[in-house]
Amino acid sequence: MAFIRTLLYSLKEIFGYRGVVGKSTDKERSAYDQSSTGCGAPHTDFISIKSLQEFCNEYSNFASNLENISRELPFIHKSRERLLNTKYPRVCGLDLYVTVTK
Repeated sequence: MAFIRTLLYSLKEIFGYRGVVGKSTDKERSAYDQSSTGCGAPHTDFISIKSLQEFCNEYSNFASNLENISRELPFIHKSRERLLNTKYPRVCGLDLYVTVTK
């Protein structure tokens, strides 16, 4: 389901939409970020670099990079350890790290 939702979001972005993918569920937040007790993050936004850059357009500098990867489509047949040593985390990584200068 997450794959389809991401695909639909990508199509919307092609036609100019800028914003978050949608409200995240407890299950999604727990899958990507959880405390030592197993509780999911209280809030997680799923957003593209393009949309986040648009939100930060009043700042003088915007730098971003993608990291991390999981064994989801189309990577289900490769180990995560092997995937981490490829270009894919920098192209379609799960975690977006951003530095913005005022």
